Amino acid sequence: GCNEEYIAFPENMCFKLPDNVSTKEGALIEPLSVGFYASEQGGVKTGDTVVILGSGCIGLVTLLACKAHGAGKIIVADLVEARLQKAIELGAAEVINSGKEDALKKIEELTNGRGADVVFETAGSPVTIAQTPFIVRRGGTITLVGISAKEEITYNFAQIMDKEATIKSVFRYRNIYPKAIAAVSSGAINVKGIVTHEFDLEHIQDAYDEAVNNKTDLVKAVIKVK
Repeated sequence: GCNEEYIAFPENMCFKLPDNVSTKEGALIEPLSVGFYASEQGGVKTGDTVVILGSGCIGLVTLLACKAHGAGKIIVADLVEARLQKAIELGAAEVINSGKEDALKKIEELTNGRGADVVFETAGSPVTIAQTPFIVRRGGTITLVGISAKEEITYNFAQIMDKEATIKSVFRYRNIYPKAIAAVSSGAINVKGIVTHEFDLEHIQDAYDEAVNNKTDLVKAVIKVK
């Protein structure tokens, strides 16, 4: 695999980092590209009200990308308090702990009954995927980013049709690396903010174990090669 100090890689699949972008930031361009592509798929515009369901790594990079695209108000919902606090640090206007309050009711209140211009589902949960038609405004856009392990999900298409909402989806991304690198280089996005844990290369197994066993506190871990 790639858990080595040096590896050979095809030149046509590499992107040179600007001098003012660190290797730590470079390691985060890949997840950032998912959020960047999600924001573009959702068509986020200046001043839009955005709701992001899920504040794990992908939810947070989606938040950062939406800010860079000019979103006016970003609301984030999750079950884990530490991740919601990280969302606030990174610029969320409002956060909702879905385990403690009714997320749909709270979003309705925070949007004055209008709903969100763009809704992002980044958790891959059947529950939050099914909530999206009730959160989006009339004529708004739902962007499905999280991938659910459940093959069939109950979904209210009557709400979609009534609102004439648009559904977009994200699998990975394409042609996004140059834009994501430029956004970090210009200072438009502080991607380092998503990192909660760092490990040396010698402790790489500890990094994997922590990522698997500490989903409450760990949002994104990076491994320092040098």
